[in-house]
Amino acid sequence: MIRRRHALVAAVLGLLVSLGILAMPARAECPEAACPFRAPTGFQWAPSTDTELHIWWQEVPRARAYRVQLSPNPYFMGPDVVEATMRRATASEPAVFKALAPARTYYLRATVVNREGEQRSDWSVPTASATKGAMQLSVGTYNIRNPDETWGVRGPWVADDIVTQQVQVLGVQEVYQVRDRVSLLDYVNSKSAQVNGAPVYGMAPAPESDLGYDNRILYDTRVVSLTASGAKAYDYQVGDGEVDRWFSWASLKHLASGWDFLVVTTHLAPGDDHADVQQWNELITRVNELKAQLNARWVVVAGDFNTTKFEDPAEEMLPKMQANGYGDVLGQEYRSYDTDGARALVRQDTWLNSFNGFEEDIDDYDVDKDQTGNSVDWIFASNDLTVPYYRVFARYEGDELIGPIASDHFLVWATLAYQPRPALQPASMVAASVAPSS
Repeated sequence: MIRRRHALVAAVLGLLVSLGILAMPARAECPEAACPFRAPTGFQWAPSTDTELHIWWQEVPRARAYRVQLSPNPYFMGPDVVEATMRRATASEPAVFKALAPARTYYLRATVVNREGEQRSDWSVPTASATKGAMQLSVGTYNIRNPDETWGVRGPWVADDIVTQQVQVLGVQEVYQVRDRVSLLDYVNSKSAQVNGAPVYGMAPAPESDLGYDNRILYDTRVVSLTASGAKAYDYQVGDGEVDRWFSWASLKHLASGWDFLVVTTHLAPGDDHADVQQWNELITRVNELKAQLNARWVVVAGDFNTTKFEDPAEEMLPKMQANGYGDVLGQEYRSYDTDGARALVRQDTWLNSFNGFEEDIDDYDVDKDQTGNSVDWIFASNDLTVPYYRVFARYEGDELIGPIASDHFLVWATLAYQPRPALQPASMVAASVAPSS
């Protein structure tokens, strides 16, 4: 009876293996002999995408080829294990695994094989990496108006706007002095402590830095991490008493998904169309350079451009931003209030212009509620991002603003999102150095 049960178990296991439902793990040692080669080491994962992983390792001296396995489990068992034989994997010619599942951890191991495909080393110690997943992020821009004698009243309301709206990455303008930046960050984190239980916001460049002049980026450290930041004054400046104009940037990693993205904020010269176009064109050049340098997946440019869609620079620059890969998140066009084909799926209070001039009467800066207002504050984002939501944040009842008016600009913000598409074909490995089968 015991022998029959053992035979039955063996038959079932054999059937499962033949069907690919249960794959027996490969041996860890070389068969019937001491291994003449050491196991591969020095594995390096390259930046991944949502469906691809890239890896290379140190070459084993005199090794002719390698067998590589990639598995969604650390046991290297089951039908989803990808196996291939290749001659080498280097930084310039890595092993590339495609059609993987988004937001999943994969395990890899490698062994040296000979011309006949026989294993000639132990399996390497497994190494793991994950594909990137879905991303959702709230971003915005806020010209807070140069802190003055009214800042003690306005500052807490500015902070209340930012924190209660849960803006996770925000371009800020008109924080000209160190004390202005420190005060703003203190107000924001004080409000965050009340709402979130802790101060969670950082600032880039740092408040004490001279880089960026009045432009800063606030970011929620629970959602993103800062990997680099900087700023640059524009080559073209108006002069004649006009303050210098800058842009600031931050390279951020979205913690939940692993994606890296570039955020830029700026404050262009007011009342000078020629200066705006010169600075705006330089901004595009610099953004493209930074995106390539930082290997950023996406770009967000948010700031006070001192240009409405009815002013001449918009005719040239709105299409140019779109053509460079990051269009307006509302999908606005030159000299048009039309909302047909609007990029943002849900829009709240977008019939308000973003500049209020501290005027309580909304009629001074609104349009019909089925139209999109005429604003100087813009959010541009990579064209492949969806925009589920956009808001011009204003506290009002009827036709009037209520409470202390925090700034002569409204906070404007949007939700950006990316949803990976599932792979339509089985996972596979490609490389320039695949070894022949014989």
